[in-house]
Amino acid sequence: MSNDFTDVASVVEWFMTDKNGVRKDPPNYDEADLTALITTMVTRPSPFDDRDAVKLHHAWDWTLSNGLLYLGAKNGWIDRDGKMWGCHWAWHAKLLYWLDMTEDDAEKRGWVKVTRDRYRSRYRMSPKQSRALAKLGIERDREAERLLPEWRPDDTRPVATDNLGSDADDYQGNE
Repeated sequence: MSNDFTDVASVVEWFMTDKNGVRKDPPNYDEADLTALITTMVTRPSPFDDRDAVKLHHAWDWTLSNGLLYLGAKNGWIDRDGKMWGCHWAWHAKLLYWLDMTEDDAEKRGWVKVTRDRYRSRYRMSPKQSRALAKLGIERDREAERLLPEWRPDDTRPVATDNLGSDADDYQGNE
């Protein structure tokens, strides 16, 4: 296996094909999302050293090793439309960095963070998010969720963290 990638398309092609160069059916990645991710990774400074953009072989390695955007992911973010933006445990913030968001931005957009068979949401989930959680085999806490505010795209109120329990410590100063 050669990791001599020449451009973004060659990295994406590696993920979209098997070892014989045949397109995977069904694919393991959404090609457009993966192309956008790899393109961003090689143009933004690395979140690890804050200097240089990521080299193609690092973008490939980090995407593969950390399950970035893998369609079968069990950890990641679920957007309001129920789409899973996958990553491995402890890579949520790095994935969002390359999606040009922070965790606070994602949660203000109503995204649900999923990690280790648990989830966290600052708003009530959309029906599509609920279905996505169910596909992952994660049961919703309906009692806690009913206390959360409804999400609105134009909402400018500070997000309440009253119902986050032990996770509230993660939001010190973010309110």
